[in-house]
Amino acid sequence: MNLVSFSNNFSRRLMYLIGAIIVIFTVVLMYYYSFDYFFLQDDFFHLSASRAKSFTDFILFFKFQDKTIDYRPLTNQVYHFSLYSLFGLNPVPFRLVNFTFFILTYLMMVKVIARLTRNKMIGFLTATFWILSSAHFMLINWIAGAWLIIGTFFFLLCSFSFIKFSKDKRIIFYFSSLILFLITATSFEFFIAWPIIFGYYYYHLCKNSLGNSVKVFSPFISITLAYVVIRSLLIPLPRVSEYSIAVNLETIKTLFWYILWSFNIPEEFKKQIVTNLFIFNKTFISEFWPLVLKSILGAFLIFLMGIIIPTIRIIKKKWPIDLPLIAFSIIWFLSGIALMVILPKHTFAMYLAFPSIGIYLLIAYLLVQNRNLFLIMLTMLIWITTSVVTLTFYKQNSWVIESQRFAREFSYLIKRQFPKLPGNAVILFPLKDSPHIQALSGSNALQAIYDDQTLSIYYNREALLKDVNTISNRPVYIYIRSQNTMD
Repeated sequence: MNLVSFSNNFSRRLMYLIGAIIVIFTVVLMYYYSFDYFFLQDDFFHLSASRAKSFTDFILFFKFQDKTIDYRPLTNQVYHFSLYSLFGLNPVPFRLVNFTFFILTYLMMVKVIARLTRNKMIGFLTATFWILSSAHFMLINWIAGAWLIIGTFFFLLCSFSFIKFSKDKRIIFYFSSLILFLITATSFEFFIAWPIIFGYYYYHLCKNSLGNSVKVFSPFISITLAYVVIRSLLIPLPRVSEYSIAVNLETIKTLFWYILWSFNIPEEFKKQIVTNLFIFNKTFISEFWPLVLKSILGAFLIFLMGIIIPTIRIIKKKWPIDLPLIAFSIIWFLSGIALMVILPKHTFAMYLAFPSIGIYLLIAYLLVQNRNLFLIMLTMLIWITTSVVTLTFYKQNSWVIESQRFAREFSYLIKRQFPKLPGNAVILFPLKDSPHIQALSGSNALQAIYDDQTLSIYYNREALLKDVNTISNRPVYIYIRSQNTMD
């Protein structure tokens, strides 16, 4: 390498390094307020369910659990057990760990996409669109959302190892990808999309024979099939409407909403649509019309400048276009989101943490292929603006903010009145507000606060009296509310 080439390579690396630092600093500014947010809802459930008194109890985290509807032992049980054992009910370490994985996922995504496309700019843009997306609000502000961040990280780490194998043909990278695949399988359900996405990559993009591809992927496919069969037998979905599987018009509408949320449209819009996909609740539109206008206009401009204009220019100028890569990005999104669109009554933007990478890869590729730096910068500016607009709305109106605030206040008040509680104690803590009761996750919050799973809590006198015979031999404590405390 001559001096000029070395200088050019060094300049490019420095440019990407500075760019990554700016992006990470921007993300810190977007979410720093949440670092001290308290636990809420599922956080308390996992803290209560993730207890181990022996090594055998710890190993049992990895069996299919009766009291959960998921299989995420690494990102639920091991995660909560480890951090609670080290730091107790201090939310800051939990949130710092989550945010660290968030940044590591961003950096890993840059490397994986750059390797896939042989283009560092595409990798950088894809990851930047991803980390600056407003779809991650819940993941950062809700500790229980860590499984999606950590799962995506291991998915990408597994992918990076497999890409190394596909390029270098070194068996060590194959076995490391297989081990990482197993780790990903214990992290989140989206791992089942991996054989589809990288099966296409290995067979079509790397141009390997069908026989060789089947041979290479047979262990991954076998693990996936075994998981699907065992899980369907041992952990069926709850028989409630929220988890009803549907493949119909509602499925298509759900897919449409996930695409919109990928473009920084607020999740709340789905709840405020009263008839079809376009007519908003009148009260909502009268109060939040600036948000609606900014969000829809921003999403339209991003779609126009990130997809439509680049595609037209590429076709018009007859520039080469990588159709297999475009198909790969679409396969990534569709195979990733397929698990969620068949549950049209259980939709949350946070589930885009992994699937949305496919959409952002498509936009990044088209922008880079368009060869217009101004268009890239303008698209990114609009992207950041729309994300901040949506995040500001979430920060002011999300149930997560109020739930964690109430849970913290509850922790303070209950400990102040009852510094210590004996085992098997029962607490009557009168509450009328359903969201506040949900924030405490039954008795789980109380058990986490006192580190005692024998404690129980009732939120109204009638329920306590109904169970009076079953708790007659247990000490009962009644919380006396002062005038200066919560309603």
